[in-house]
Amino acid sequence: MNSTILTQPLVMLDLDGTIIDSQAGIVSSLRGSLIELGVEVEDNHDFTWCIGSSLWDIYKHYLDTSDGRRLDYAVALYREIYRSGPMFDYHVYDGIEWAMTQLVNRGYRLVLATAKAREYAAHVVASSSFASMLHHVYGSELDGTNVHKADLIAHVLRSEDVAPERAVMIGDRHHDVDGAAANRVAGIGVTYGYGHPREFTAAYAVVDRPHDLPDVIASIIASS
Repeated sequence: MNSTILTQPLVMLDLDGTIIDSQAGIVSSLRGSLIELGVEVEDNHDFTWCIGSSLWDIYKHYLDTSDGRRLDYAVALYREIYRSGPMFDYHVYDGIEWAMTQLVNRGYRLVLATAKAREYAAHVVASSSFASMLHHVYGSELDGTNVHKADLIAHVLRSEDVAPERAVMIGDRHHDVDGAAANRVAGIGVTYGYGHPREFTAAYAVVDRPHDLPDVIASIIASS
């Protein structure tokens, strides 16, 4: 067992809405898939709530069904559209790479923990300028395994062999902080993404800009 891993604090980062603004690609894929599925949405429809949510939950809402085959088909259709190009329609939030660099320099181990399919998240990370700062990419599997953040975070803790008190989870939606709380991990909600501060009832801390993250994380780890 590697004692360095055991003592090195772990920082789990969500992707969409935390490291990158990927709304354009996600929304165009959702809209395109819904058109194919015969679902009409208004031109100014707000898809913000979908970002960070399970694709199965999203289509359960729009298709008004719990039929597994119908939902699996919708998810597959979305993924076909998404991986054809929209997955790379994103930009990195100002200040987040600086914050990640500071965390690495302070000795933290950074991993991605996203509900996005791991396969697609890995492609996005590989195309980015922050790839070298991430030790590993964790995400959901194509069959839906670990699509819920509580399950994913539990998987990350086991895989990284890190105690909950030596880890933090950073994300812009309630899924992130709720999933962290379910695993006794300190969750940090960020307000510059797609969520709203009222979502973060289970958060240990809430920050408004990436530049605040290194000191907030240091304070949490020091108090553990």
